[in-house]
Amino acid sequence: MSRVCEVCGNSSADTDQEAGDDPLERVTYHQIPLTEGQRQMAWLKFCKLSNARNLNKKFVCSLHFERKYIQRDLRSELLGGVRRNVLTRDAVPTIRSAKRQKRKVALEAEEERKRRKEEIERILSEGGSDSGGKVEEEEVVRPKVKVRLSNNRTITIERRPEMSPVRKDVGEEDRVQALREANEALQAKVAQLEQVIEKKNEKITLAKTEMVNITTALQDLKNLEEKNLTIKVNEVLKEYLTENQIRRLIDKNAAVPWTNEEMFNGFVLCTLQSFDFVRTQLKFPLPTDSDMELWVHGTYVKAGLLDRAITVLKVLARSMSPRDRECALLIGRTKANTKFTYDSVRDQVIDNDGFLYCIAVQGIFSSWHQIVYLDFDLIASPDLLTTLMTELAAVQLNVVAIGGICDQETIDLWSELEITPERHFLEHPVTKEPVFMLVCAVSTLTALWRVLIGEGFTVQDESTTVTRRQIEALIESKNADIGKRHLLYDESNKSNSRLAEELISHKTANAFHLLSEIGDEEGAESAAVLATLLELFRDWYDLMTTTPLSATPSGGHDYSSPEAVTRLKYGTSLEDQNVVLDGMYDTVASLSFVNEDDQFLQQAILVSVASIRVLLLELRKKYPSESIPTITLTGLSLTDTFTEFHKVHQHRLSSVNAVLCQLSHAIADHIPTAATNKLLLASSLTTGWRPIAEPEEPKCDDLPEVSEENACTFLAQFVAKALHSKYSYLGDQTFVIERHANRYVVMPDMPTGLFEPSRLWTEQAKKLEAYVSDISFYKNEGVMQNVVSSIAKRHPKMGVDIIRMYVEKRLVIKLRNLNEAISG
Repeated sequence: MSRVCEVCGNSSADTDQEAGDDPLERVTYHQIPLTEGQRQMAWLKFCKLSNARNLNKKFVCSLHFERKYIQRDLRSELLGGVRRNVLTRDAVPTIRSAKRQKRKVALEAEEERKRRKEEIERILSEGGSDSGGKVEEEEVVRPKVKVRLSNNRTITIERRPEMSPVRKDVGEEDRVQALREANEALQAKVAQLEQVIEKKNEKITLAKTEMVNITTALQDLKNLEEKNLTIKVNEVLKEYLTENQIRRLIDKNAAVPWTNEEMFNGFVLCTLQSFDFVRTQLKFPLPTDSDMELWVHGTYVKAGLLDRAITVLKVLARSMSPRDRECALLIGRTKANTKFTYDSVRDQVIDNDGFLYCIAVQGIFSSWHQIVYLDFDLIASPDLLTTLMTELAAVQLNVVAIGGICDQETIDLWSELEITPERHFLEHPVTKEPVFMLVCAVSTLTALWRVLIGEGFTVQDESTTVTRRQIEALIESKNADIGKRHLLYDESNKSNSRLAEELISHKTANAFHLLSEIGDEEGAESAAVLATLLELFRDWYDLMTTTPLSATPSGGHDYSSPEAVTRLKYGTSLEDQNVVLDGMYDTVASLSFVNEDDQFLQQAILVSVASIRVLLLELRKKYPSESIPTITLTGLSLTDTFTEFHKVHQHRLSSVNAVLCQLSHAIADHIPTAATNKLLLASSLTTGWRPIAEPEEPKCDDLPEVSEENACTFLAQFVAKALHSKYSYLGDQTFVIERHANRYVVMPDMPTGLFEPSRLWTEQAKKLEAYVSDISFYKNEGVMQNVVSSIAKRHPKMGVDIIRMYVEKRLVIKLRNLNEAISG
C-alpha cells in the first residue's frame, strides 16, 4: 500500500520508481508520532492537522527534514537487512517545500544523449546521399575517418576535401563527449570504491564500539556481582555482628571507631582470658583490652549526660539481681576553681567561683554507684530528672528515690514538681511507680548546725527560742568537748559536716542536761529543750546513715554487739525506728525559724521523713524481708569522690575541660565503688589511671588582647569592618594607594583598607557598651540571647546581627580580662 505525504502530497508509488539504484537516495515516509507530547504537537502543527485521529495512516516524507535529523540504520545493515535511512528520536519536520521535483540531472543527460544520437544519424544520412552521386574523372584521395558511436559501434567515414564547419565541430564534440564519459565512468568507479571503504570503516568502528561496550558491560556485571555479594554477606552477618565488626572482617586494616554498644559486647565476656580467646583464637572482631581501658577512663571528660557511664551500667546490670538493680539518684556539688567560660550550648557563663554538679546513681541494697551526669552551675529541672530515669530504665535500673542537697535549690525544684509533705513522690516516666524525694541526711545535719549557731529557731510547744547563746554558755562552762570553732560556719570549709556531727551529738546533749541541772531556771529550761532536740536530731541522723551489717560503720562501732535501733538498717526494728521518725516529723513541724531564709529546712525534713517510711513499704512489696541501709540514700559516696577530687584539683584555676580531667583522675585512682572501676576489675583490666590529654580551650583568633577601657572603641571599628557591606552607614572604607613602578597599587599591608566608624555608629556602640559592661551572668541561662533581645526591643531600628556581634565579642573580651585578672 502506497504512502502519501500529508505536507506535499508525494506518493511512495511515484518516488520509488523515480529513485536510483542506491536505496539511501530514496524518499522515505515516516509516521506521525503516536505518543502525546511536545514532539507530536510540533508534527501536527507542521502538517496543519487539528486533531490526532488516525495517526497510524498519516505520514511525512523525508524531504521535509533537515539533514541532521536523518541517519543510516546501521543496526539493520549489520543484521543483514536493507540499507535505509531513519529519523533520530528528536526529529521534527522543518522544511516546507512544493511537491517533489523530478530528477532533473538524469533527465537532462538522457535528453542530451538523444539529441546527439539524432545529430549523428542525420550526418550519416547526408554523407550517404553525397557518395551516391556522379564521380568526376580526377581521382581524389579521400582519407577515411573512424567514428565511435555511443552504442560502441564504429563506422568509417571518408573525409572529403572540403568539409563544412558543422561537421568539423561535431567530430570534436564527439571526442570530447567520449572523453567525458570515460572520465565519468572512472569517477563513478572511484565513488563506488570510496563507498565500499567507508562502509568497511564504519563496520570496523562499530565493531570496536561494540567491543568496548561489551568490555564495559562485563566490568559492570562483575562490579554488580561483587556488590550483590557484599550486600548479601552484610545481610547475613547483620543478624550476628554490628556494622563495625563487619567492616573489620572485610578490611582488617580499617580504623574502626568502636561504639558504646560494641564496648558493651566486649565487657560482657567478663574475664580477660575469655575475651582474649574469643578475640585472638576465634578471630572475632572486638576492641582490644587497651581500647576498652582508655574508653572507660574517658567516661568523665565531658559535661552533660555521660553516655559511656550508661553503657557501663548496662554491662553491670546484666549480672545484677532485680534487688541490686533498685537504685536512687543523688545530686551533689562541690567548689570548682574554673576560669570564666562561656557555654554556648546553654548560653550560660560558668563562674570562676561556681560549683561542679554531679548526679550519681546509687544502689539501694548494694554498694555500687556511678556518676551519670556532670555540669557546672547546674540548674536542675524536671525534664533532666525524667531523662535520667528513662535512660536508666532502658538498662534495667529502677530509680525508686531521688536525693538532693538540703538547700533552697532543692526546694525550688520540688516546687516545680509540686512536692509537699503530703505528696512526697513523683511518677516514674517508664514504670509509673512512685519515686520518693529526700534530702541528704549529712547536708541536713549541717544545715541544722548552721541554724543553731545562727539566728536559731523557736519550739512552739515549749515557747522556747534556741540560739547560739545556749551553745556559747556550754562552751564557757567547759563541760563539753566543743569549742569556739564549732560556732564558725564557712561554706568553703570541707570539715563542716564533721563539726556538725560533733556539736549535734549525744555527748553534747548530755552536757546540756548537766547544764540544765546547775543553771538558773530560765537557762535550765532552754538547756533542757536544746538537749532534747540534739538527742532527737542525732537519733534521726544515725537512723538515716545506717550501713549494711557487713560494713564497718563510722565511729568504730561493732555490729556484733547489741546496738540501739538507730544503728540498725531501717526496717530491722520498724516500730521503734518509726517512733524516732514520728518524733522528728512532729518536732520539726512545730519549729519556727527566726530567719525566713532557713524555712526550707522544715519542708526538706518533713518530706524526707514521709518518703523514707513509704519507700520501705513499697520495696517490701517486692522483697518482703528487706531493710534499707539508709546511708545509700545520702550523698556520702559523692562526698568521698569530691574529697579525692580536691586532692588532685588543689584549688588551681583551671579550664572547664581540665577540671573534668582532674575529676576523672580522682575517680580512677581512688574510688573503688565506682561502677567504671568495678567493671575494669570484673574484666581483669587495669584500673590505674592512664593519662588523658586535656582538650585545648577554644580560642577567638579574630580578637586581639583588648582592655576594658578600649573595648568600645575597638569593637566599633571591628563591627563596622565586618558588617560594612550590609550596613553602609557603619563607617567609611579608605584605601591607601602607593605608586610603584609607574603604577598605582593598594598598599599590600592593608589590602582591605582602613575603616573609620561613622558618628552615628559610634554613638550606638556607646549605648551598647552601657548595656553590656554591667552584665550579670552567674547561673543565668540564655545570657546572650536575653541581652540581645532586650537591646533589640529598645532599639528596633538597629540591626539584630549588629547587636549580636557586639554583645558576643564584648562578652569574650570581658571573660578574657576577668581570667587574666584572677590569674594575676
